[in-house]
Amino acid sequence: FPDIYFKIDFDGNIVEISPSVKKVAGYEPEEVIGKSISDFIQFRENWERSKQAFIDRTKIQDINIVLFNKANRKIDCSLNAHVVKNEQGDIVGFEGTLRDITRRIRMDEDLKKSQRKLAIANDSKEKLLSIIGHDLRGAVGTQKAILNMVSTDLDDFSKKEIASLIATIKNSVDSTFTIVENLLSWARIMRENIMPRLATNNLYPVIKDAMDVLEEQAKSKSIALVYEGPKAVTTSFDPDLMNIVFRNLISNAIKFSNPGSKIKVQILNEPEVLEISVLDAGIGMTQEEIGHIFSNAEKLVSKPGTSHEKGTGLGLIIVREFIAMNKGRLSIESEPGKGTRFIIQFPAKT
Repeated sequence: FPDIYFKIDFDGNIVEISPSVKKVAGYEPEEVIGKSISDFIQFRENWERSKQAFIDRTKIQDINIVLFNKANRKIDCSLNAHVVKNEQGDIVGFEGTLRDITRRIRMDEDLKKSQRKLAIANDSKEKLLSIIGHDLRGAVGTQKAILNMVSTDLDDFSKKEIASLIATIKNSVDSTFTIVENLLSWARIMRENIMPRLATNNLYPVIKDAMDVLEEQAKSKSIALVYEGPKAVTTSFDPDLMNIVFRNLISNAIKFSNPGSKIKVQILNEPEVLEISVLDAGIGMTQEEIGHIFSNAEKLVSKPGTSHEKGTGLGLIIVREFIAMNKGRLSIESEPGKGTRFIIQFPAKT
């Protein structure tokens, strides 16, 4: 019999118990017979009040209680019990069963956590799709309007005006491309469809490529991109994923940096660790905002840049996930008004 069968007298003392108490709680039957059931079971109230509840209801079904095993560890149990009467109809005790439901409790808790996580994820997805839809519609609408205007009245524009409009379209297209690329990366993360190709590579060309791609975006705000470090920096990583990481970090730094400032990508190659920092002197973040980036709830938080640039907050979530996939560690140092330093650490490769 897998459950614990027990019988107690009117005072709560155990008079019978099944051998299964050994398997469930670690006790030999003789160790518990004669002792108060309150020594082993955690009732919501003392025995006298609990006894009265038994008497009033005559039968109790599937009540969750806690049983203490021989090692004084708690075991979640389901209690089923009823009163025992003598031939005269007087209540002389109680009998019932205790079933170990630890696994069921854990499964219920896991289910509740999954439901909460799913609800948060659905809220994040709805917010994300709403933001992305708005941003894409605005960006593509601007591009469409400019192209329609130029194609319809091409002869009315000077070369200088056309060059200016093309520059506007390029910035808009670059922004649209980043949104789409992050959306696709995020979708792959959601589907768990990303398998990093980790191998020993030189990190400098990946960083340099990201800086080159974002050079024009930085120039539009008169921001200088500076690399400080060696050009031979080897560690194990996936070049494609880390390229997306550095583009997002540098683009984010440009967004929140003041015009005329400087963004530095610094390398510290120590014997035990390789550290890459993306450092800006922009508007900074609060500790609460930093906490959102590392939150498993994936709460999407974004605020406008120093030139009123819009964003989704998705880029930094992708950064966090891709760095973890590359066996790296991300940390952030920031203070409002004093800039931000994103730090990536990898075990050093010699």
